[in-house]
Amino acid sequence: MKNKHENPDHHGVGHLARPDRPTAYSLSERFERLPFTGYQRWLAVILATCFAADAVDLVMLSYLLSAITLDLGLTVQQAGIAGGSVFAGVGVGATAAGYLSDRFGRRKILIHSMLIWGTASLLTAFSWDIWSFSFFRFVTGLGLGAELPAVFALVAEIMPANRRASISGWMHVASQSSVVLFTLASFGVISLIGTSLGWRAMFVVMFVVALAALYIRRNLPESPRWYEASGRHDEAEHAMRRFEAAVADAYGKPLPSPKSDGKVASAITGHGGFRTLFAPGYAQRTLFAWSLWFLFLLAYYGISVWVGKFLVDRGMSITASIGTGVLITMAGIPAGWITGQAMERFGRKIVIIIALLCVAVAAFLYGQASTYVLVVAAGAAMHFFLVSVATAIYAYTPELFPTRARSTGLGTASTVGRIAAVSGPLLISALILKWDYTGAFIACALCFSAAALLVWWFGPETQDRSIEDISS
Repeated sequence: MKNKHENPDHHGVGHLARPDRPTAYSLSERFERLPFTGYQRWLAVILATCFAADAVDLVMLSYLLSAITLDLGLTVQQAGIAGGSVFAGVGVGATAAGYLSDRFGRRKILIHSMLIWGTASLLTAFSWDIWSFSFFRFVTGLGLGAELPAVFALVAEIMPANRRASISGWMHVASQSSVVLFTLASFGVISLIGTSLGWRAMFVVMFVVALAALYIRRNLPESPRWYEASGRHDEAEHAMRRFEAAVADAYGKPLPSPKSDGKVASAITGHGGFRTLFAPGYAQRTLFAWSLWFLFLLAYYGISVWVGKFLVDRGMSITASIGTGVLITMAGIPAGWITGQAMERFGRKIVIIIALLCVAVAAFLYGQASTYVLVVAAGAAMHFFLVSVATAIYAYTPELFPTRARSTGLGTASTVGRIAAVSGPLLISALILKWDYTGAFIACALCFSAAALLVWWFGPETQDRSIEDISS
């Protein structure tokens, strides 16, 4: 007996799915008429695990950096190198895997990337000096960077237009919740087994997470839109039929019929790659996305890597700084959901601009904070709006590019951002030595403000538009 997900006539989808009767409707029209069911929610959960692993690894380092610095005997400058090395790997991995994802498919990249960062995380646990640690973290970054372009390309391509931002929001809720849990785990492990073994144990845990992710992702589908954009129309039709059947099965009744409004065309086929990013109509969007990511991540990681160290330098113990970090990080849990809902209701641009301006103010106040209450309050506000901006640009950026170059566009933007992320911790360390934390956080606030102006002047609005419509 065949699985009903493989039966094109199951639950009334056969009129669109029979291989001897090609549909007159575009993939966009077929996707947009689908009800949002438990099947899409489960896919969102799978994609959220990809993003959560990335967020946990990068944020966890912020609160382990003081322990690593003590155990390996690092100077301030070496701590900056240790903190920035993973971002160098993420940058290289994002661009390379972005191109490969557009060429060979989203699913293949997601399945294999975890093997890279999982193995490298295990090796990181056995680091013996600054250079071994930085090398293993660089390789970890290659794997982590490979995931994000494929993850958010899939969100843009298989989720309905009126759900893309809210799903991105829920993914950030999952990532922030995971960050809190892993930060608490870091706190408990370091308290129980000490500084040296504690931070090493957490990287072993990340290896175990990679193994779990491999199991979870085994049933992830390939994007029908990617098949179509690659000129593989038979495979696109087959993948679309399977997707419709899975949705129909979860829906429990016949699917609504597609409706053509005459405005949406099928995706342009052919390999995209880097050349497409500077084709007529896309060059300005590419430069806009790159600039936005550079400004935001320069300040984001300049702040994030040094948050735990900032608390220790203000007189807290390492364990107390991790506990305070948990309080601050918890503020980011609702930020993703609130931002996703706001983007669906009010649009992408206005939400991104407001969040950037708010995080600029919060960063300034955090740099001035001198009491425990002010540190937690300003830090929580800052983290809330950092997550808000991150939620917004991860939903927004894939919408700016056509399917044939979507992962490449997001990957290169991420790489430009990771160049800033490598520079950020090093720049902050230099500013701290010259102007203390106050001057460093003022510089970050200026970066956020400049990014807000950039979105205001150059950002297109993408709310409630199909990705084909945006690309046209």
